[in-house]
Amino acid sequence: MKDTSPTEFTIAFTDPDFNDEERDRQVQNLLRQVKDLEIIEAGPIPDPNPPSGAKAMAGTLAGLLAIQILGIHVKEILDYLRDRLSHKIIEFEVEANGKRLKVKASNPEEIDMVMHKAREFIQAEKPESPPIEPRQPNRTTIEAMRECEEDLPSFASADESMARLHEAR
Repeated sequence: MKDTSPTEFTIAFTDPDFNDEERDRQVQNLLRQVKDLEIIEAGPIPDPNPPSGAKAMAGTLAGLLAIQILGIHVKEILDYLRDRLSHKIIEFEVEANGKRLKVKASNPEEIDMVMHKAREFIQAEKPESPPIEPRQPNRTTIEAMRECEEDLPSFASADESMARLHEAR
């Protein structure tokens, strides 16, 4: 069965050498790159307390991006993000089934480790589906099947009908 539960990733660009404008540029670049992927939603994270009179872009938290996907696309999205983020300094948060994992990375090896941990976390947090037990037909089902069999013509009567049709011609 395919996992269709949503999974959310939050990526924070935390390079200390970047100012807020440069962090926002990183968010916009990644947004453009993920727009063609199988995602539910992606965008900068709105500021819960924007300054009064702030412009539209100023109403977001600097350097923060949220991406929501269906669980069936986790592997491809994580692989894609690993390739795009391998030389960035980030904090990466995964939320799956109400639980969160938050990790930091600042080089390609750490990014690989982060993506591996995220994949393990998501797999571990999948709800267990109950085993499917074969159902025994109940008495009503068996009776209904017998009634249907009685109502249907047999092949013999169909052959007789076809023979009569040919005789009439």
